Amino acid sequence: MSFPSNKGKGGHSSSKYSGQPESLSVPAVFMGPEVDDIVISGHWSQVDLAPTLLDLLSIRSALPLSEGRAIPVSKHSDLTVDLGRVGEVEVRTGSDLVARATGDSRYIFRNLERGTYSVESGDKMALVHLSGDQTIDLSKRQPTSPLYLTSSIFEPEKRKYVAAFLIVAVNGVGSLLIYRIIRRR
Repeated sequence: MSFPSNKGKGGHSSSKYSGQPESLSVPAVFMGPEVDDIVISGHWSQVDLAPTLLDLLSIRSALPLSEGRAIPVSKHSDLTVDLGRVGEVEVRTGSDLVARATGDSRYIFRNLERGTYSVESGDKMALVHLSGDQTIDLSKRQPTSPLYLTSSIFEPEKRKYVAAFLIVAVNGVGSLLIYRIIRRR
């Protein structure tokens, strides 16, 4: 909303109101069969609405004049893998094979559900947390990521063990600090 004034912009477009919470945090609600039941926070704007609606309608069209990007509200996302050479790619979630493709240098895996996937091609591997359309480039030499080494702790069935370990560690450190404080007195 904008109200013109003789000093420039007015309304919510003016600098007077642009930093106010009611101008910055405007809710948007998307409903439908392909919309995930989530709450997303981030920096989005009006220019992101058209790409989001096109994405929800499964219309894969690049909007050449749009500055917007699709807000990741869909239950499914696309993962693009660029190898830089012809090769084979495997996409896994945990130990389960989700997809395998061969014979090209660039692959698009469509309609993957939200979650963590490992993408493997020869000796290269990448861990991807998919919550919207993403592209990964395996053509460059990548160092081993510490995220890859700890990837198994992000699997839903192992989170409870990680949480229990963290609770015990925090309580242990707290008890040690209390003991040191009491001992000094």
